[in-house]
Amino acid sequence: MLQDRITVISEVMVFGPRTIRHVVSAPIVIEDSASTLRARSSFCVFHTLPHEPTTLLSVGRYEDLIREGDRGGLQFQQRLAIYDSLLIPGSLVYPL
Repeated sequence: MLQDRITVISEVMVFGPRTIRHVVSAPIVIEDSASTLRARSSFCVFHTLPHEPTTLLSVGRYEDLIREGDRGGLQFQQRLAIYDSLLIPGSLVYPL
């Protein structure tokens, strides 16, 4: 599926300029153990073409597993994107 999108972007589709905005809420910590955090946040993705109204592409949540990095600080060990709807526009060129 990713190869299909690359082909569309690079060889086939001609499309106008657009802006895609990915908005993520502040995470909520669900579980805090000695070595990892489990967190959840909501997201939405908007699509705007010049001179057209902004449209909503997708809404859902992230389920994250976060651990302490090798050099200190935190890093994602796993991030699952769970969409609220299985319907994503077929004309979407870039992967979410």
